[in-house]
Amino acid sequence: MNNKRSQNPLAVRVSGQGFRFAIRSMVDEVLRRRRQRRALDELNSLSPEIQRDIGWPVRATHENR
Repeated sequence: MNNKRSQNPLAVRVSGQGFRFAIRSMVDEVLRRRRQRRALDELNSLSPEIQRDIGWPVRATHENR
């Protein structure tokens, strides 16, 4: 699997429920982190007035997570 989003192809040739669950968990975790980064980026792009209105306390960065 090699696409524009992933520079690290993942090749798997194993079967079984436990292995499938482990891969699915790993993929879910990557997607969760991606959604979290996008949310932080969107919140940080808001004006300070809007951030204050919605209760966003400080400008968060990826390093502060």
